[in-house]
Amino acid sequence: MDELRLKYSKTGAVKYISHLDITRCFARAFARAKIPIWFTEGYNPHPYMNFSPPLPLGVESESEFLDIRLSAEMAAVQIMARLNDTLPNGITITAAYSDFMPQSAIAFADYSFEIQFPMGKGAAAGNEIEKVLCAGEILAEKQKKKGKKRIVTEVNLKDMIISSSVTTGGDAVLITARLGAGERGNLSPVLLFDTLIKLINENYEFKRIRRLALFDKEYKEFK
Repeated sequence: MDELRLKYSKTGAVKYISHLDITRCFARAFARAKIPIWFTEGYNPHPYMNFSPPLPLGVESESEFLDIRLSAEMAAVQIMARLNDTLPNGITITAAYSDFMPQSAIAFADYSFEIQFPMGKGAAAGNEIEKVLCAGEILAEKQKKKGKKRIVTEVNLKDMIISSSVTTGGDAVLITARLGAGERGNLSPVLLFDTLIKLINENYEFKRIRRLALFDKEYKEFK
């Protein structure tokens, strides 16, 4: 039984589609494209699909991964072409691998944050963001479940930020950051963004958050 990893991008309006709906979308795409995907056995068989860690709603990505098993041989190039003809706009298969790392190897993720501030506010906002990112701690409130209750705890995001940079151009600010990800600890880019905006106490007009790449614990790009 052949195993294949598909790398895909998720951009534009599909960034608002939940992980569950992405799963359904791919299941339908495999059926329409007549990909011989292997189905699990048992009472309720379903196509075998193993996704990389899901993104928060509203976050785009150039580096999403889906592992599948094939019940019959089919060339990777043909699978990519058929799926790209079938998938909705915003989801594009960009690569396919038959030799790949285990999903458990994911340890870090690179993100970009594009923020547009009101006229005349960009330079000051960029400087304040840089000060926050360079501080010894970045405290944020995080909700988590405890039994049936939701409790709010304070966490230091600084522990999960490996590196960061801030570039300002006019009233636009670009932040790039490498954050902890995967089973060993995960920092949501949305939580980081919301915390930065709260700490600098500045309104913004537009934002775009995008996952650029995933890495293992030795900073090798995940494939």
